[in-house]
Order: sequence, then C-alpha cells, then structure tokens
Amino acid sequence: MHQLRNGQGRGSALGYHSIAKYLNERGVPTKRGAGEIMNLRDRRTEIGEKSVRKFSSGKWNSGSVRNVLDSLTTKNFLAANAI
Repeated sequence: MHQLRNGQGRGSALGYHSIAKYLNERGVPTKRGAGEIMNLRDRRTEIGEKSVRKFSSGKWNSGSVRNVLDSLTTKNFLAANAI
C-alpha cells in the first residue's frame, strides 16, 4: 500500500510526501502534538541506555505516513471495510 489513488486513473497516485503535505495543509493532528518530548533510541542502542530527547514538530512527514499506512492495524481496517 505505497500509494493512494485520487480517482484520476493510472499515474495519478499520491506518494507519502504528497499525503503528508495534504494532511499538514488541513491541520490534521499527528499522534504527538507539537512540542511534546519524544525519547528516541537508536535501533542499535541497548535497552536501558540513554536515549535522545527531541521535541515533536506535530507535523506529518513521509515516514510517519508510511508507518501508519503500512501498519497491521490499518491493513486490517481497510480489509474489513473493503476499502
């Protein structure tokens, strides 16, 4: 599920970046609001080691759109609702 169709036929699919831009332009909130502190761990960091603290921008980006669309929860919802 790497692209969403916008109803205009082949070649008119939206990529992750376009979807993120669309959501940001319409003020659709992300899971974390702007300014929320996130504790980020590198995948190679051992559990219990120090994480990096970063403020959330509250904006959608292509990676967050990809993660939502490729999640098992989203795939199950779309399958159950024949979308």
